[in-house]
Amino acid sequence: MRIGKIVNVVFVALALSVAIFGQERGIEFLSGPEFVLSEKARAAGIDGTLTVSFKVDRTGAVKDVSVLAGPIWPCRSSPSSAIKEVREAVKQNILASKFSPAIKAGKPVDGDATLDFEIGITYREAIKGKPGGNSRWVVDVGTMGAKGLHIPVPMATGFLDVATVRVLIGESGDVIAAGTIRGNPRHHAVSRMAACDARFPPTIVDGKPTKVTGLITYEFSRSFVKVR
Repeated sequence: MRIGKIVNVVFVALALSVAIFGQERGIEFLSGPEFVLSEKARAAGIDGTLTVSFKVDRTGAVKDVSVLAGPIWPCRSSPSSAIKEVREAVKQNILASKFSPAIKAGKPVDGDATLDFEIGITYREAIKGKPGGNSRWVVDVGTMGAKGLHIPVPMATGFLDVATVRVLIGESGDVIAAGTIRGNPRHHAVSRMAACDARFPPTIVDGKPTKVTGLITYEFSRSFVKVR
């Protein structure tokens, strides 16, 4: 996993490589401008990760940037204009960044890339933290599907899919913010709504209840939905 950091922007590459058989080197991040959340976005509680896909041609030019999923925002709120602005700002940041193209047979080639673009404070603290570690106030505890006291599921849609939701769980165990980070867009809203109603046992770190982030994954079949 390749990690690059620019001031307060963190790229975590999920598949920062081209889909070309026999490539010698995938697409690599070189540099990019600082990304700062707007006051509007911070006030709306927007945070977390956006999954972004884009193309890098053989000259290193970035094209066709698309936000596939994310970010997270407080449950029972709908800051749609702020979310739209954040997604557009992330797209523009990627377009202004520099990448080296993939190499095949010793020559640069066109390629596709997918990466996680992390924003805000909560998620950066989460990826640094671990139970019993030195994170200030939030810990990433990974997959939460089997740990819930109550995890409602969205209704089946008749389409096969796997949707993953990043959740921020408060000290009481209630989900206070969420955002779908994987899956077909048709399942983003319903998966997030279900995740917001989930409840978990409080996570205790150093003897105190602690905010944590984790993942809830919903497996959609044609007639039912399974949590994992």
